[in-house]
Parts: sequence; C-alpha cells; structure tokens
Amino acid sequence: EELQNQIAREVNEFATFCENQIARAKAHPGDDLASEFVRFNQDDPEHFPDIMPYSYMINFMFAGHETTTSAAASMFRFL
Repeated sequence: EELQNQIAREVNEFATFCENQIARAKAHPGDDLASEFVRFNQDDPEHFPDIMPYSYMINFMFAGHETTTSAAASMFRFL
C-alpha cells in the first residue's frame, strides 16, 4: 500500500510538472515543444482542444524517457 501511495504521489508530481510547463508556455511562449503545443491549441482549438497540449506533453515526456532508458540500457549491456 505504501508503494502505491508513493507511486501516486510521483505521478501527481509529474502531472503537475507538465501542467506548469504548459502554463509557462502560455504565459511566455518560446522555441520549445510545450510552446508549440500551446500554439497549435491557439491556432485551431476545434481540432486541438485545451486538453491536448497537456496530454501531448505527458505522452512526449514518457516516450522520451522510454527511448532514452532503453538506449542507455542497451549501450551498457554491450559494453
């Protein structure tokens, strides 16, 4: 049960991080992926609704983590 609670807290922290990145991109757009997601939403809210920048941010962060972890593990395995 304690492990489940810890995982829930960490998932919540990750979601908060993604929300903060989207909020930052809305307030101060830059040359980064979060800002691009916000621009897509602002340019075409019908096809890219408000939840999409947040959803894409979470998915891209997980995908980046997965590919990096996998590549590093494979590299160390073959060393």
